[in-house]
Amino acid sequence: MNYDAIQKYTAKRILDPQPGDHFTEMLGSVAYIEARNGKKLTVLRTRVVKNERGWDDGTLMTIDEFVKWASYGGSTPGYWLEIYPPVFPKQLLEGG
Repeated sequence: MNYDAIQKYTAKRILDPQPGDHFTEMLGSVAYIEARNGKKLTVLRTRVVKNERGWDDGTLMTIDEFVKWASYGGSTPGYWLEIYPPVFPKQLLEGG
């Protein structure tokens, strides 16, 4: 899958996130959609404590809040997160 296709796939999934979606930045884990109830999400975000990476306890947010968080904001279109289709091995997405 080329870069443009990944960007289109990302834009689609950010607007309609589903449980199990694993968002990255430069292949490092950033956010994982743990649950969705209508337009409300439970989002686990990466945290680093004493040089150890892990997930936080989860943040409840609406899809609109998630879209705003994932966006560059201002006049720059697009998102700073990426999501890869499930064909990529899990080990690839756990790097960084």
